Amino acid sequence: MKNQDQITVMYDAARMAERREQRRYEIARDCLSALISTGSEVDGFASPKYAPEDAVEFADALLAELERTK
Repeated sequence: MKNQDQITVMYDAARMAERREQRRYEIARDCLSALISTGSEVDGFASPKYAPEDAVEFADALLAELERTK
């Protein structure tokens, strides 16, 4: 029975990580859309090079804040 419990815990941890990555993707996608639609402060256009990186950073920051306030 002990091995079954360990497998269940590992499976649950894997599912939680998968859900977090899915949420990260969805938040980053939405942030990227917002960055592209609003442009940047410098030239009015979001940089194709930096906008995706910024979107992921925003997603990570939001997820970290949500986890911190649980």
